[in-house]
Amino acid sequence: MNKLFYLIVFLITYGSFFPFEFSSVFFTDELWARFWGTWNLVSSRGDILSNIVLFIPYGVIGMMPGGDANNGGQRFFKLLFGGAVFSLLLQIGQLWLPERSPEVQDVFWNVIGILLGGFLLINNVIAQNFNKFEVNLKLSFPKLLLVAWLATLWIPFVPTLDLQSVKDALKPLFFEPEFEFTQLLFQMSAWLIFIGLWQSLKPAFFSVKNIYWFLPVSLIIQLFLVGGQLSLSEVAGGGLALIIQWIWRVEYEHKSKLLLTLLLFTIMLDGITPFVTGYNDFIWLPFEGFLTGSMLVNASVLSEKFFLYGSILWLGASSGYSWRRVWLLSSCWLLIIECIQSFQMMHTAEITDILYFLIIALYLKPRWIAAGTEYKVTKISANVKGNDFNHRAVLDTKKSNVNFQNIQRAVFPVKKSHNQQAIILLVGGVFCISLAIFLMLKIPSIPYNVKEMFSGNGSIFFIIFFALSLAWNGIGSAVFSVWLIGRLNLFWSIPMAVFGVGFISYLITIIGLTHETIMDVTGSTNINYLMMGKKIWGDFGVVVFRFIDSDFVILEIERIIRYIALTGPLFLFMVIIMSSFYTSCRMGKGGIEYFFKCLMYAVPWFLLFKYIAFDASSTDNLNELIERPGVFGLGGGGYLYFLVFIISLNAVLLGGRWISVGRQSIVNVLFTVAMLPLGWWLLNQGLVSSFTKYNITYSGVDFLLGPDRLTPLSSDVLILRWCILYLAMVLSIAWGIRVFQLERPVNS
Repeated sequence: MNKLFYLIVFLITYGSFFPFEFSSVFFTDELWARFWGTWNLVSSRGDILSNIVLFIPYGVIGMMPGGDANNGGQRFFKLLFGGAVFSLLLQIGQLWLPERSPEVQDVFWNVIGILLGGFLLINNVIAQNFNKFEVNLKLSFPKLLLVAWLATLWIPFVPTLDLQSVKDALKPLFFEPEFEFTQLLFQMSAWLIFIGLWQSLKPAFFSVKNIYWFLPVSLIIQLFLVGGQLSLSEVAGGGLALIIQWIWRVEYEHKSKLLLTLLLFTIMLDGITPFVTGYNDFIWLPFEGFLTGSMLVNASVLSEKFFLYGSILWLGASSGYSWRRVWLLSSCWLLIIECIQSFQMMHTAEITDILYFLIIALYLKPRWIAAGTEYKVTKISANVKGNDFNHRAVLDTKKSNVNFQNIQRAVFPVKKSHNQQAIILLVGGVFCISLAIFLMLKIPSIPYNVKEMFSGNGSIFFIIFFALSLAWNGIGSAVFSVWLIGRLNLFWSIPMAVFGVGFISYLITIIGLTHETIMDVTGSTNINYLMMGKKIWGDFGVVVFRFIDSDFVILEIERIIRYIALTGPLFLFMVIIMSSFYTSCRMGKGGIEYFFKCLMYAVPWFLLFKYIAFDASSTDNLNELIERPGVFGLGGGGYLYFLVFIISLNAVLLGGRWISVGRQSIVNVLFTVAMLPLGWWLLNQGLVSSFTKYNITYSGVDFLLGPDRLTPLSSDVLILRWCILYLAMVLSIAWGIRVFQLERPVNS
């Protein structure tokens, strides 16, 4: 119980100090004296109830049996005294929060809450039931979800017999009926899941027959509660759920997958409709929505989300999916919804929902595993060494108090799987890169064109997507390099692989970077003018474009093609190099021959990429910085493409595990150090040494690495910045490759 108790303490502290806007300006001796004079037990009913309810969980969880389970009285007085001091410190801390009104009387009502929570468990009656709840969580958790849904409907639980109040509750149903398909689907899905939870409990009261009267009664009760209302969508959704249940008479295990799909779709639809486009700030402060506005509304929303997110976990486990798959994919689903909400005005995009789901998932995971363990564990293998464990024991969970977590640790060594390591590396890398970029943008001398790159004025939310695009450069190249192996027609397979990596990269990058940034480097769209105005494809091109008859579709296709053409050489080199390494590792030979074979097939596509990205581009931001053709007709582009090749090769060497660890480490270090001066030389050869624009003369390297056109930097500083940029590019790609290889080793 210690972890849960500390979680309660953290949540109370978080709610007391929210929104953390501390200021010492308003703290005076007069305020301090007035604070100690606020001892007045007469306060608003809502304030008293909130202070009592806030500390009831503190008393309940604090009185759970622990190491001193036989000394409940002593533990109770320790809890009471510690809670009073804790409450007083919170009130004193609020003196530095201008928006809060701390009062000494709140401490008294907090202590009353601790007393109520502690008295409930002083005789260990409820504590024993709570222990049974944890042991039998597979049956008890559905009861919690049922209660959460009913609480959503019945909050604030205050009955009324006022006839006018009942009439007001019926107005949305009869006098002002509004039918909303989204709400109908939401209510129907919620009640279908409620029925499934009801079915899973099995006892006599929870017979399926009883649901046909319990559901209507649950809706009618809302009429006799203060503030209750009954809408057409609620009634229609509940009625439709009963009709579907009457027709679809199957056990909950057989419909859990369909219910899970329906729930995820409903949450998505409810989260993005009505869709009114517009930029919406993403709220990164957790639980801000629950701590502002009406507390009754927030309590109802909190119960509703507990029901929805808990049902996702319960349905996922009932469907036979692994716990990791359920919480990971569901978290990504919720993240997608929040991302969509950041581009519309009718919803609030915040991190709270994802954190709330993760808290429920992480707390229930070990208990669910223990509850889901088979009743009999027999003949446990003795392959585990170093554990004091009787593997011949036959354990009966009905008769024996067994710690299933210890059994799992004994049978399965505590070692993260490749998938877990890959997820940890991916999430940790995204976090570190996003934080590093966010802090880098705060540096005064950072180049102005870097600051303007990111969407949302450098918001951390969009930076995360840019970090994900960096990860995909390595992951995607590794994925398609494995796909390329064994393909018979390399001439078509290679561009398909490059297009696959580039297209997904575009979809992620377009969120993190501004449209202006991408257009600056890829070029403005001009295909419509070339086809319709200059008729470069003749009348056939005009007919095709008139048939499409959509400027939006044409422009988006051109942007994607230009982006893939610009990034194509990087992905092309990555895919070819990695597929050659994979071929060599799996077959023991033939890697070099395979590399040159792929390179030969890739030459026409390489030239096509060059033509689209540079020769036929409509931007001067890149072309004007590249050195013109010189000796042997080799322009700056040749040096730059060779630079891209060594970056690709270096990233593959660092990210992959191709030879023994010791030898590869030496090769990686020596190769990386050698490529730094070579890359610097290639960069200088590829970019113009002198260029005049807006009456200012500067070099291509100054423009690329300097803070602005007016502030030249010394060669030492430019070299240092180049080394940082080179290592950042190589390591970011290598990181993506390593994530893929952790999930799928080379020899698999």
